[in-house]
Amino acid sequence: MNRIIDLSDRLDDLAFYWRSVFRRLGAGVALTAVFLLAACGGGDETVNEAPITSEVVEDAPAEEAAEEAVEEVAEEVVEEPTEAPEPTAEPEPTVEPTPTVEPTPEKPTVSFASGEYIFSNGNKVRDVALFENAVWAPSTGGLVRYDLASGESRKYTTFDGLPNIGTFSVEVCPIDGVERLLVGTRDGLILYDAASDSWESGEAIGFGDDDAIHEMRCDAANNRLALEHDDLSILDLSSKTLTHFTEDDDGLAWFAAEQVIVIGADIWWPTDFKGVSRVSLDGAVQTFTEESGLPDDNVSDVALDANGVYWMGASDGLLQWQDGVFTLLTRDSHPDLIDFFGPDHVETAVDGSVWLGFNSDVCQLDTATLTCTQLWDLEDDLGFADGASIAHLEATADGGMLLHTFDEGAGYYNGSDWTIFVLGEQTPSNFFYEFFEASDGTIWTVGDGTHRTDLEMTSYERFSDFWADDIAEDADGNIWLVNGSRIGTFSGQQLVILDDEDGIQPFSHEDIAIADDGTVYAVGSYGYTILQGESIVSVGEEQGWDLGSLRDVLVVDGVAYAGTANGLVTLDGEAWTVVLDETFVELPDDNIGALNVLSDGTLLLGTIDGLAMFKDGVVTAVPEVLGSVQDIFVTDDDQIHVVTIDFSDGGYYHFDGTSWTYRPDTEFPMESLRTVMVDAAGTVWIGLGDTGLGGAIYRIVP
Repeated sequence: MNRIIDLSDRLDDLAFYWRSVFRRLGAGVALTAVFLLAACGGGDETVNEAPITSEVVEDAPAEEAAEEAVEEVAEEVVEEPTEAPEPTAEPEPTVEPTPTVEPTPEKPTVSFASGEYIFSNGNKVRDVALFENAVWAPSTGGLVRYDLASGESRKYTTFDGLPNIGTFSVEVCPIDGVERLLVGTRDGLILYDAASDSWESGEAIGFGDDDAIHEMRCDAANNRLALEHDDLSILDLSSKTLTHFTEDDDGLAWFAAEQVIVIGADIWWPTDFKGVSRVSLDGAVQTFTEESGLPDDNVSDVALDANGVYWMGASDGLLQWQDGVFTLLTRDSHPDLIDFFGPDHVETAVDGSVWLGFNSDVCQLDTATLTCTQLWDLEDDLGFADGASIAHLEATADGGMLLHTFDEGAGYYNGSDWTIFVLGEQTPSNFFYEFFEASDGTIWTVGDGTHRTDLEMTSYERFSDFWADDIAEDADGNIWLVNGSRIGTFSGQQLVILDDEDGIQPFSHEDIAIADDGTVYAVGSYGYTILQGESIVSVGEEQGWDLGSLRDVLVVDGVAYAGTANGLVTLDGEAWTVVLDETFVELPDDNIGALNVLSDGTLLLGTIDGLAMFKDGVVTAVPEVLGSVQDIFVTDDDQIHVVTIDFSDGGYYHFDGTSWTYRPDTEFPMESLRTVMVDAAGTVWIGLGDTGLGGAIYRIVP
C-alpha cells in the first residue's frame, strides 16, 4: 500500500553512520575502476582557486550548516494590466489586439567568477597528526591544515599539488635528519615541502607505487616506515628498500589491518576478525588468535602502558595482556567502564597514561581501578555534531592527544583543554553520481545520500526520507525518485512511496524517466516498472525479462527507450522490442549505460566502450569519445557533454556544435568521473568519486 509521509514534521536529518564501512576503508569496497595514470597537471594556470581552500574554524559543526533547509525559490507573480473601459460615445472600429510578446526569461547568474572550482567535504577525516604547530587532517575531500595559534584553516586539493583529492593517512617522520610530513593518498605517497609549500612524490624516499595508502606509521628509532601495502610493507628509509610481510607467506593475521601500530621495535597488525599479529625487528611474525588463546579475534587497536602492560581494543571488551596472560574486561565484569562493546581505540600518552576511545566517548583510564578518571562525550562535552563518532586517537609528542571523527572534523587536547576543528560550508559528502536541476531552481545531488541545494551551493538540505538513485520531474512540478523496489513522488510537502506491497517488483530500480503524458518509466537490475495513472505494470525475470540489467531509460516522442546490458530496447507495457544488439557493427558495445537525445531526434547511446548516435535505423559510432560512458547531458542548443571512465581515455568530452574537445580524467580531483550536468546559468557540474574513497563536485563557470 502507499505510504504518505508529511515532510513538514520531518525536516530534521536522521543520524546515519555506517561505522563499519569507514573503519575499514579499503576492504569491502567494490571499485568500478582503478586508474594508474600519472597526474598530468592541474589544468590551465589561470584557473581560479576554489573558494573553499582557505577557511576559518567554525564554532558550530559543519553538519549543522549542511543540514539547514534550502529556501524554496518563490514564483514571481506578474499582475495582469486592467483593461480600459469601452467608450460610450461613437464606437470605434473593432481592432484586433496586438499579440503580447512574452519576455525571454533572464538567465540565472552565480556570484562565482569565470573559472573552475572544487567543492568537497574536508570534515570526513581519515587520520590526524601534529606538525609545525598545526593539526593536519587528511580527508576524502582533501588535506586540511588547522593552525593551532590562529585557528585558521586551509584545504589542500589537486589545485594545490595533491595528486588526488582522496587523502587517507598522515605521519611525521625524520627523513635524512629532518622532520617531514608524509601523506598517503589514493595515488600513493607524497611528502610536504614546508619551505615551498609544495609536494613531492614518495619516490624521493624509495616508495614510487601509486597504490592507495590507507594506513602508515613511522618507526623513527629504527629509521623505517610501516605501511599497509601488499599486506604489510616496511620501508627502510636509509636503503630505500621495501620488505613485505603477507598472510600467505609469513603468517600475518590477515591481508588488511584496522591500523598499523609501532610499539618499541615491534609493528602490530590488528584485524577485524582474524586476531592480531606482531612483527619483530628481526622479521619474526607472531600471530594471536582465539585458537591460540586470544579471547576475541576482533582487535582494533594496541597500546603499551608505562608499567609494561599491553591493552587492546576488542569487540567484546578491553583486552589486557600481562606476563603472557590475556584478560578480557567486559560489560558484565566492568559495567562502570564498558557499556556494551569494547573500545575501538587505545592510546598511550607521553606520560604513560592510557586513553580509550569508545563510539562517542573519550576516557582517561585509571589502570589500577579500571575506571575513567575523565570522560568526555563528543557532543555534550567537546561540541561535535550530534552523531559524531571517534575514528582515531593519536598521542602527540608535546603530551597532548589528537582525535578525529569519521565525518565531523578533528580535535586536539593540550593537557587541559580541547580545541575542535571543523570546516564550514562543506558539501554533504565526497561522492556524487547524479545531479538534477528542478524547475524551481533547486539542485538535487545524489551520492552518499540525497540532498538539495541551489546554484550558490551555500547550504544543503538532506532529503532524509528517500535515498534516491535517480530523479525526474513531471509537468506539474512533482519530483519522482527511485531506489530499490521503491518509487516515490514528492509534491513539495508530501512524499508518497510505492513499493512491493503495491505491485512493484523487488529488483533494484535505478533510473527513471517521465513521458509528456505523465507516464512514469522506472528501470533497473533485471526489470522495469511503468506507472500510468492508477495502473502499475512491473516486469521482472518472472515475467520473462531476459536481457539483463536495464541501465538507463529515455522517452522520445512517446516512445520509451531503455539501454540494457544487451542492447537498446523499447518498452510498451508488458512487451519490449529489441532495437539494437551486438550485431550492429557501428555500436561500440551492446552494453548501453547512458541515453540522451538531440533536438532533431537523434539518440545518443553511451556504451561501455564509447559513444554512438542512432537515427532512422542507422547507427554511427562517435570516434572522438572513448571509454565507458557514465553520463550524457545535452543542452538546449545541442551541445553535448559526456563523462567516461577508462584506464587511458577516461575524462570529460564536450561537443560545442562544431567539434569535440577532451580533458583527461587526470586533470580532475580524481579519475572517477560519474555524472555531468549544465545548470540554468550555464555552469558545468561534474560529479566524481567513490564511496568512502573520496571525490568532489567540480564546477566549470563560463
